[in-house]
Amino acid sequence: MDRDQAPILACPACGGHRVGRLGGNNYYCGDCCLELLLHPSRGRIELFDIDEEGNLTAVGTRRVQERHPPVH
Repeated sequence: MDRDQAPILACPACGGHRVGRLGGNNYYCGDCCLELLLHPSRGRIELFDIDEEGNLTAVGTRRVQERHPPVH
């Protein structure tokens, strides 16, 4: 996988595609303004709301969806 390509292709909260990498396993959705923390070994993504002061508040978790190759 290309280092610049985010493994999160769509936001698990809103389905938006404006997801960018902040660093490490941290991502940000520009559509719903949530920070995402990817835990690939646990198969989940934690979702955080960001307040005006930059503090994070956990708002939930989602399971990482596996990508399956197309069936021919």
